[in-house]
Amino acid sequence: MPGELKPDAECPKCGYPLAALVDTSNSDGVERMYYHDRWPGASPKGRRKRRCVRYFTDHAAAARERRRLEI
Repeated sequence: MPGELKPDAECPKCGYPLAALVDTSNSDGVERMYYHDRWPGASPKGRRKRRCVRYFTDHAAAARERRRLEI
């Protein structure tokens, strides 16, 4: 189903499980923000890890990665 992440989807930058992806695109490229779930062993009162950001200059490369992470 497009837009839904795979259950085992991990952030390509840090390797933590993903909760969501948000893309912002223009003619120069795509800026993708990766939002994380809590990772194993985290304190119950601890905050979530900050989001990771990645910039793609190639729209096709951004689309390939998104297809790899989504169902």
